[in-house]
Amino acid sequence: MAQATQEYGDWPLKRLMTEVVGSGHKSAADMDRDQAREAMQRILDGEPDHTTLGAFWLANRWKRNTPEELAGFVDVMREESVETATPAADPVDCGANYDGKGRSAILGVAAGVVAAAAGTPVVVHSGDRVPTQKQDAYKHVLDELGVRTDLNTMETLANPANADVHLGSFYHLAFAVRMVDTLRACESQSVERALFFQGMEGYDDIRPGTTVVAEWSAGDEDVSDFEIETGEYGMDFESEDLGVDDVADESAAITEAVVRGERDDQFADAVALNAALRMYAREDVDTLDEGLERARTTIENGDAAATLEALQAF
Repeated sequence: MAQATQEYGDWPLKRLMTEVVGSGHKSAADMDRDQAREAMQRILDGEPDHTTLGAFWLANRWKRNTPEELAGFVDVMREESVETATPAADPVDCGANYDGKGRSAILGVAAGVVAAAAGTPVVVHSGDRVPTQKQDAYKHVLDELGVRTDLNTMETLANPANADVHLGSFYHLAFAVRMVDTLRACESQSVERALFFQGMEGYDDIRPGTTVVAEWSAGDEDVSDFEIETGEYGMDFESEDLGVDDVADESAAITEAVVRGERDDQFADAVALNAALRMYAREDVDTLDEGLERARTTIENGDAAATLEALQAF
């Protein structure tokens, strides 16, 4: 085992457990940024034994991490293990739920293709059947479509394209606020705008009915929120209507059919609305109505199909 005080700093995980995060649910203290950074550095280097590592993460789960701690973890992760790229176009970063979906179609690939064809570049990243659920994610739909997935990671805040805009999912509004505060505290990336919403199966797909969206832009002191009511856009269907049996295979087939204009059903409507939200996130449209119109025009005129074909040929 490495000599901790020589190779890192003064805070091996065992000391953090006994003196900071692991002293009990009520008495546990928060780590400062340097402590959080050192902890993540040791973890990525494989320095702690498995028992200590498990206890450390469990203690953090009980304690609940602060945005400063999370930012320290994210910064080290990005510096040490994420290969980043800065494309010519500034995309919307879509970091979906890391362990995938198991019951409903993944709409984000089709929505990203439509949005990109309409002038809103999108980068997606996900996990590769991450435990414990090991379900299908962006990667598996792209694989079925024959699209390369070199930039692939399981961490939702990895931001491999160094995007200024982040779109992600959350389960509670308070968690969305915590994620925004984490992005604001990060030193390895500079996100200027973020939208979080409670998507289907925790993914970044708008759910039929009511979806609460948290919205933040640089310069705003607080996170605001609004609701998307799919019925207001003429979408009268339930979550079950977007269900599939083979998530990766059927999502890929749905993607191809929708972007080619071969479907005019609940899946086409859901893809168009999700594409509109991506346009809105990047502020390429002022309203979802405007985004919907642009999405449907992009499909009708063949631009979406051409964009998918270009991805497949790349």
